[in-house]
Amino acid sequence: MNTCFLAFTSIVGIFVNTFLLKASGNTQHVMIYNAIVGGAQPLFMVIAVLAARKLKPRNSQRIGFLIYAVCFIFIMLRGEAAAESYILIGALLSCGAGFYYVTYSLQLVEYTDDSNRDSASGVTNTVSAIISLTFPMLSGILLSFFNNFTGYRILFGIVLALVLAALWASMHLAPLTNAYDGDTHTHFRDVIPQLLKSKPERSVMYMMIFNGIRTGTMTFLVNVLIYQIISSELLVGVNSFVGSILTIISAGAYGLIITVHRRQKSIFAASTCVIFCAVMLYFKMSPLTLIIFSAVNSGANIFISEPQTNLYFSLI
Repeated sequence: MNTCFLAFTSIVGIFVNTFLLKASGNTQHVMIYNAIVGGAQPLFMVIAVLAARKLKPRNSQRIGFLIYAVCFIFIMLRGEAAAESYILIGALLSCGAGFYYVTYSLQLVEYTDDSNRDSASGVTNTVSAIISLTFPMLSGILLSFFNNFTGYRILFGIVLALVLAALWASMHLAPLTNAYDGDTHTHFRDVIPQLLKSKPERSVMYMMIFNGIRTGTMTFLVNVLIYQIISSELLVGVNSFVGSILTIISAGAYGLIITVHRRQKSIFAASTCVIFCAVMLYFKMSPLTLIIFSAVNSGANIFISEPQTNLYFSLI
């Protein structure tokens, strides 16, 4: 399920941005769209928690997949004109993600424990990276064959098929415990004071906030900059292809190297590498330096994000 999810989000994260930029020619629309995708998701996650408690988490997650499906059907039907509804597209994608991740968090805690969660992360990310390796590259090639928006219609049709595959896979997962499926209370009144008063919980919250800013920005910024400089979906796809290769290598290495006691060191070392390459962009910004930065960021990403996520789940 998660492999299908990451496969279609790897396409969406890149080519919805280029679609909006090509259709409208307005970078401000792209920035507003991304702000909505990231900014509205917390609200939708709160709604998803309420839905998960009333409808059971697995049903709430499936609602998320259906919301994704509605979004891609809308883009396919409207074509270029769909770009005018960039706020609606951002809201639908944000809502779908919110409903997906609330239940996925419960599934990750249920299906793993703290001693094997890093290894599980390595395996899951390796498989997902291999599956998603060819999709952005092939998507760029597909779009390069069309001058109009027919290529985007075909591409989002493929994305819709992946959404439906993820929905099908979700129906074959092991059930969650009754503690998740049977509890109708949300516990917000218990959790919020704990996050604000307890230092470990507060530190983890800050850590996740800063990482969210980093990953949310990197999801679209580099590809949009490359596209602005040379206006080539193909090079955007090549950049994503290179990043995926490094993600596969890094995910495999992560599963072998990182343990419970190496999480903090992993975050520090990987962050240092990314900062060093980011400094390079201050002196020269070109397709080459952007691709180098993107490659390093892709390789280091799992060593930053996964330890933070697993520390978060360990604290819970």
